[in-house]
Amino acid sequence: MKNGASPYQEDQYEVGKEYSANEFDSNEANLCGNGLNVATLTWCLKDSFRADEFIEVEFLAGDIVAIPYATDGKFRVKKLKVLQQINRKEAINLLREAIGTKKEATN
Repeated sequence: MKNGASPYQEDQYEVGKEYSANEFDSNEANLCGNGLNVATLTWCLKDSFRADEFIEVEFLAGDIVAIPYATDGKFRVKKLKVLQQINRKEAINLLREAIGTKKEATN
């Protein structure tokens, strides 16, 4: 994210809002396609190693349209809600908390 926009399509996202895709690619052979592309936090941190802005989203399992066969953490949904925006330090701390590491990120 950069100033609330996705890094590739530059779509704007706001906390608390719901978004839906009218067109989406449900072909799981395609790594990237139409729809709302989301990913695990680990994927986001690795893909955008300089980014300092991320959003946490929620969606229903029924809104998943494709989990590509060769995915490394990215998949597509047809509907999502933006829960919060976090920075890189907060993202790393969330991961550390999830795996039980107490040490806090410093940058």
